Amino acid sequence: MVKKVDFSKQNKRKRSVNLPPLGTIGALFILIVTLTALFAPFIVRHDPFQIDATQRLIPPFWLEDGTLSYPLGTDHLGRDVLSRLIYGGRVSILVGVLSVFISGSLGLSLGLISGYFGNWIDSVTMRLVDAMLAIPTLLLVLVATVVLEPSLSMLILIIGLTSWVQYTRVVRGEVLSIKEREFVQSAQTLGAANSYIIKRHILPNVLSSFIVLSTIGIGTAILTESSLSFLGFGVQPPDITWGGMLNDGRNYLATSWWVATFPGLIITMTVLSFTFVGDWLRDLLDPRTQSRGADLK
Repeated sequence: MVKKVDFSKQNKRKRSVNLPPLGTIGALFILIVTLTALFAPFIVRHDPFQIDATQRLIPPFWLEDGTLSYPLGTDHLGRDVLSRLIYGGRVSILVGVLSVFISGSLGLSLGLISGYFGNWIDSVTMRLVDAMLAIPTLLLVLVATVVLEPSLSMLILIIGLTSWVQYTRVVRGEVLSIKEREFVQSAQTLGAANSYIIKRHILPNVLSSFIVLSTIGIGTAILTESSLSFLGFGVQPPDITWGGMLNDGRNYLATSWWVATFPGLIITMTVLSFTFVGDWLRDLLDPRTQSRGADLK
């Protein structure tokens, strides 16, 4: 008997493979947001800080009474929403990147040291991790911002120092597995220094997971900053933040929805984009995923 081949299923499989991954879409969106934030002074048409009472609550250009001069409308003080969104991206990207740099560096170092040396160092580190996990991160950040002066630099430091736990847990778990492998034990037998073994043999093997966590962590940090600014405990006016814009527009949702809707959309899309990129990097850097893909071929 001749086995029939269902070409329709093969074609569907080929089409699904050729579709661009969500990570590509997320990366493009992040690139656009980053570039517009960097070159904001050359892009915006209106001063995002200028108050003009004669231009209050102008709707987006596609609605009645809207104008292309203010494509996304104006807020309750007559400020251009699009210009403020672009400038707000500067704060969000800065907070996300710098806070993850702080938390990632601290978490990576503690994870490497705790996992490799073990003993009392590992016990103390893990008890500290357990204590941090017992308190919700947002609540801890909120309390810290209330006690300390809420400024941009202080907010970055607070978010960075309260978000290192996940990096430590993941890196420590991988180090515990890697240090039992033959190439690490061979280096120890040959008398290689611990610092050399960590830097040369262990660190390269945990970087893929660390990069994935860092990418997703940027989106989480942006969401944390926006939440604090929305509650009034984040970056204070006149600095522009997406969370602050969301807070400004919450009283106008029934009559002038665009004031709060566009900041909410940009926050959601940015956080999702970093999540998509993180998932894509996980699939790209995980050798087990690559081997499964090769088996399917």
